[in-house]
Amino acid sequence: MKAKKRLFIGLLSVAFCIILIITAVLWYIITSGYRLSENILSILGILFSIMGFLLAIGLILTSLTLITQRNIGACNGIINSVLRAFLPLAVFLGRFFGIDKDKVRGSFIEVHNQLIHSEEKKVKPEKILLLVPHCIQWSGCPYKITIKPDNCRRCGKCLICEILFLKDEYGINVGVASGGSQARRLVKELKPDAIVAIACERDLTSGIQDVSSLPVLGVVNERPEGPCINTTADLEKIREAIDFFLKIGDS
Repeated sequence: MKAKKRLFIGLLSVAFCIILIITAVLWYIITSGYRLSENILSILGILFSIMGFLLAIGLILTSLTLITQRNIGACNGIINSVLRAFLPLAVFLGRFFGIDKDKVRGSFIEVHNQLIHSEEKKVKPEKILLLVPHCIQWSGCPYKITIKPDNCRRCGKCLICEILFLKDEYGINVGVASGGSQARRLVKELKPDAIVAIACERDLTSGIQDVSSLPVLGVVNERPEGPCINTTADLEKIREAIDFFLKIGDS
């Protein structure tokens, strides 16, 4: 596992240890004959026990998938549910330890992408949606592309030009979204079987959670001028994500 993946897994491991300690303390208090609010303590003990069990299962299955790089069948649904559920806790712990929340989210995206790569599903080009944030468009461009990406004049001043060339080359769908609501609308309208999404860490993690029923490969954008203006992305990573869903290069 790369360092980025280890960050998210490490924070979840710390969370598991904390939950384990809290659970042990609660059950010790309950079994030692402490009577004050015993019912409440019992409920808390059960809840923390369930949380600890689910997190332990998620960590074990995730680690096995990342190490072997193989799909564990029906367990993928359990893994994804656990990771999404405990992401806010990992972000909180990261902030407690002085780790930037985008680094934690970026690590989650790396783990999520690796889990998607363990799957063997092949997708037709017309069922792939390349979802692009509007901030990739050059800020001085007078042509609106959020409704119709083909309005782009392909002047080469931003990455939209290259993305449309990918659209032509592969025959995939391209959607440009100005926010989460529009992205969800595009997914609902186009009904893709797989998504390649370009966005910042916050929007990617939110989007992955929103479309949990679909395989999503996330590509974190680059922000040389700051967030939400004239952003860009690694074109090779975008191509690799599309190739993966099309199974191009697989023997």
